[in-house]
Formats: sequence, C-alpha cells, structure tokens
Amino acid sequence: MLKRFYDHLAPGGRLIFDLYPGDMVADLQPNIRSWQTEAGDLLTLTSQRVKTDILGQTTVSHLRYDLWQEGRLASSELEFFTMRWWGVQEMALTLQAAGFADIVVSGDYAFGRVPRDGDHVVTFECRRPV
Repeated sequence: MLKRFYDHLAPGGRLIFDLYPGDMVADLQPNIRSWQTEAGDLLTLTSQRVKTDILGQTTVSHLRYDLWQEGRLASSELEFFTMRWWGVQEMALTLQAAGFADIVVSGDYAFGRVPRDGDHVVTFECRRPV
C-alpha cells in the first residue's frame, strides 16, 4: 500500500499520516457515533471490540450501522471489522523500504519530538525523493 502512495506522489511530494497507538489496546467499551443527513435522517454507527490479538497485531470489532427515518429504524447492517496496527519503528522501516526519505516521526503533533509512552497520536511525515 505504501508503495502505491509513493508511486502516485510527484518527486518531492510529501506523505503525512497519523497512527493512534492507544486505540489498539483501549476502547473496549461500545462506541456510538451519529451523523445527520441532508434529508434529516440519522445514521448511527455502534462499534464493539470483541477481540484483540497482541501478537498478531489485530483487533476485531462488531459494527452496526443504523438508518433512522422520522424517529424509526429504517434499516441496519452488521459487519465484522478486522484492523491491523503497526508499531512506530515497524512503520518507519516500511516507509524506508518503500523508498521514502526524510522520515520524521513526531509525538502528539510536536514536530520532531520523539513519541513517548502515553502520546495519543504519532505522526509520520516523509517525502518522495526528487
């Protein structure tokens, strides 16, 4: 996947993205989010973590999507969602292997500050060489 980003960047182009390390081991309680549509309908997403595999670096969650129209449940969809996470060093090495240069890893949006235990966000910034 990173190679695809690399291939689509112009020489000198930058790639910037965040990882959220705490999300992989926390968030065991159900999480409910909602959005209002332009038509006035309500969309809700309920997520419940059901499995965390530390060695496999994956989590599995049950997702339920609901569409509410005029206060009534109009439809629902259920999904198993598997997510894989990456460690900081692992991601930096993968970026390097994909050809990226000038890799900067920052903790909690403090540019250039090495991530620390307890940081909520790890930001990666790199560029495709000219």
